[in-house]
Amino acid sequence: MNIKQPLFLVFALFMAIGSIQTYAQSIEVSASYGYQFGTKLNYGRNYLKIKDSDQYHITAGYDMGYVGAEISYTRMGSELRMRDINYTNGEERLSDIAVDIIQVTGLKYFGNDNIKPFLGGGLGLAILSPSNENQDLTSRDLSSSTKFAFSAKGGVKMLLAPRFGIVLQGHLFFPVEWGGLYVGVGPGGPSTGVNVGTTTIIGALSGGFFLKLN
Repeated sequence: MNIKQPLFLVFALFMAIGSIQTYAQSIEVSASYGYQFGTKLNYGRNYLKIKDSDQYHITAGYDMGYVGAEISYTRMGSELRMRDINYTNGEERLSDIAVDIIQVTGLKYFGNDNIKPFLGGGLGLAILSPSNENQDLTSRDLSSSTKFAFSAKGGVKMLLAPRFGIVLQGHLFFPVEWGGLYVGVGPGGPSTGVNVGTTTIIGALSGGFFLKLN
């Protein structure tokens, strides 16, 4: 997975806005910025960990009153760290990592038109792309992986003007599995594989604005 593929997915997201507009009379476009909590995958006494970082989130969707639907893109840039008693002295940086998440989400709204709490659940893809590998730990580049992912979200939308408001929300992302990292003792030394495959949870909090387009 190279950098062109997440960009292609963003392009596909905006192409989908036109399709949504064909069927909906009230379109909403939002952008938010927030904080994602780290996650850890254990294997035996060892683990791989994605550190806490910031995140960017954009959506396009439509509101049908008490329910809605949206397409979203979330970008997180973080650091992948590792603890393995065979290779590291404690926890060490393994690589940088970018996480791109594409989701189609259904929403349930509560409250009135000006203040609308909501809950939702979605399905899509999570793309994990390592880079800038620590050559003291890995004897070759780590490969990117694309996994199916589920999500859950909740928050509130507050309308400040007829077409403008703010959104506060929390996300839980569930990549079905990720792993298959190849870890070595160094570029010229013996090497082995560490294959980690499990479901993990990535949590995030964000806030931003939305625009209503009729």
